[in-house]
Order: sequence, then C-alpha cells, then structure tokens
Amino acid sequence: MATLNLHDLQFILTQILISEQHAAGTPLSTLIDNPLLPFGVRTVDGSYNNLVDGREFWGAADQPFARLLDSYYLHEEDGDSITFFSPSAQPVLTVTNTNYGVDGNVVDADPRIISNLIADQSSTNRVLLLNLLFNAGVTDPFATAGDIVDAEAAMKATQAEVALRSEAVQLAAAAVLAVPPDSTDELAAAQTLLGEAQALLVQAQVAAQTAADSFNQLVADIGLLYENGTWVIENVAPDEGLSAPYNSWFTLFGQFFDHGLDLIPKGGNGKVYIPLQPDDPLYVEGSPTNFMVITRSTPSAGPDGIVGTADDGVPVNLTTPFIDQNQTYTSHPSHQ
Repeated sequence: MATLNLHDLQFILTQILISEQHAAGTPLSTLIDNPLLPFGVRTVDGSYNNLVDGREFWGAADQPFARLLDSYYLHEEDGDSITFFSPSAQPVLTVTNTNYGVDGNVVDADPRIISNLIADQSSTNRVLLLNLLFNAGVTDPFATAGDIVDAEAAMKATQAEVALRSEAVQLAAAAVLAVPPDSTDELAAAQTLLGEAQALLVQAQVAAQTAADSFNQLVADIGLLYENGTWVIENVAPDEGLSAPYNSWFTLFGQFFDHGLDLIPKGGNGKVYIPLQPDDPLYVEGSPTNFMVITRSTPSAGPDGIVGTADDGVPVNLTTPFIDQNQTYTSHPSHQ
C-alpha cells in the first residue's frame, strides 16, 4: 500500500490546478516555467508532451509521420500484373503498376512470396536447411543438404508408392466382393489379382520403411529434428540457455507495442493486389481469386488542402507515437 505525505498531496493539487487552467484554454506551455518539470497532466491526443515553444505537437496524434530521410520507393520491373474478369469472362480491370511511389493501385507478388519463405520450414526452403546445418556444425553443409534432400525425396516417393498400392489392394478386394457366388473361375482370377496387389503393397511398405530409416538415421546423426515434413527449430534462449527461451509473449507484446506507436488511416489511395504463386498453399487451380488484397494508406492533404493531388504529403498518425499505452483500452477520447 502506498503512503502519501503532505508533499505528495500538494504535488497532486498543483497538477489539478494546472490542468483546470489548461482545460479553460490557457496554453500549458505558459503555465509551467520550465519544460523539464514533471508538471501538468498529459492530454489524450498527446499535445503538449513537449513543452518547448514550437514543439507542442511533437508526439501528438493526428500529425503527419515524421521522416528522418527522404522517401525512396524501389520500383521493380518484375512483370507482376493482375487482371479481373466479369462474369462473362470480359476483362474489367488490369493492374500493372509495381511502383509504390505512384498513387493508386499497385500489384506486387513479393510480400506473399517473402512471407511463405519465412514460414516455410520444409526442405523446399534451402536457406533454412543450410542454416540448421551450419548451426549443427556440419563440415560441408551444402553437400549434406543435397544428401538430405535426396534422402527425403526417396522417402516421400516410396510413401507415395505405398499409397498407390494400398488403393490398388482396396480396388482388388472390392472386385473380389463383387464377383457372383456361382462364378468360380472369375472369383479365382479376382483373388489372384488381390494376392498380387497385396504382395506389391508389402514390397512397397518394405521399401518405404527402408527409405524412412535411412533418412531418419541421416537426420539423427546430424542432430536435427524433423516432424511431419518440416524441420523443427527449437525454442532457445538468445544467451546460450541462461535465460528463459522465446515464447508467444514476444508476439503479443510486439503487436501491442506497434499499435501503441502508430495507427495509419487507409482508403482513397487504391489497393495493393498480391497475386498468389502456383505453389502457394492458398492457390486454387482455375480460381478467379488467387490473390490477396490490402488497402493503401491515405496520404495527407498538401498545401492545397485536397487529398489526391500532386502535393499530397505523408499519412497522418492517428495515435500518439510515444510508448504511452494510449490504446490499452481505446484511442478515442470519449472512450477513455
């Protein structure tokens, strides 16, 4: 329990008196002699976080994002494009602009490709596999990666063969059951085919087990972890295990932390269309919706006061860019 003395109560009263004058219209900067003093009560919109003349709106909400450097938009001529069709298969919109420095619609496949590469923990992501081998201290990680990929491909091929042979056994068994009871010769032929299919299945299972044992032994000798087709990246601490390891709290705090720093208005400036590649898990052959879409940020009006003209400025930050937890419950003054 906190204990307050007379000095504490006097300090609180001082802040109340200052805040009353501020709320009545007196600029806060004129009520406090020294801008370094911890006096006054901060405003919801973040104004007067800085009491130095000319800096009253530093760190306040609804201000343009500050830039330390000139903006530069990498313009890639990588051939990205997307076309939308009407129900009658007539093209109604084609987007070919890949330059974010131009207002309006943009098409860019890279964000999803990069996201998939980061999330991909299979052997398809060779950078991940090589990194695991480097960390495991393998002498020649490139050659070892090739051996692993070959062994994994052999294992998957034999597993696919087992699946095909299992299906063949099921079909052969169904054929046996479908033979009329009085068709002795036909029943014998069907049973023979069933026996052959079962024998081929056993051979495939043996080959699959051999390939799996070979792959698992190779992985175990290196000291890697492989589960359900993906490489396991262990949850380890950054200081050789002396501290607690990373966990989902980092993700949760990072999301909260960012939302307390900026809130960008969106709309009125086109969209970013992100085409999906054929090897994307979300890609559906022949589907008209093999793309993702996000809304671009809204630029601020330039000197002419009109959004959408050549003098548009950077987007406005709708929240205060200080770590003040102003969005813990809401960023709207009436809610706060």
